[in-house]
Amino acid sequence: MAHATRIPQPPPVDLAFQAALDGPAAFARALIEVQQAPLQALFAWQCSLAAIQQELWDEWVCRFAGGVPIDA
Repeated sequence: MAHATRIPQPPPVDLAFQAALDGPAAFARALIEVQQAPLQALFAWQCSLAAIQQELWDEWVCRFAGGVPIDA
């Protein structure tokens, strides 16, 4: 016979304890968002530089290599 397993439930969190943790949690979330903003800007900058490099390479191939560039 299979026995029904019961998953133990965590005890209820005291509201005062939860309220004490809301401030640090909000601060941590804000800190993570502040750190993500420069990384997103750097990623956008790198994507634009990659597009510029690809365009310059295509122009060089058309001019000096004598053909149409084949994009892989």
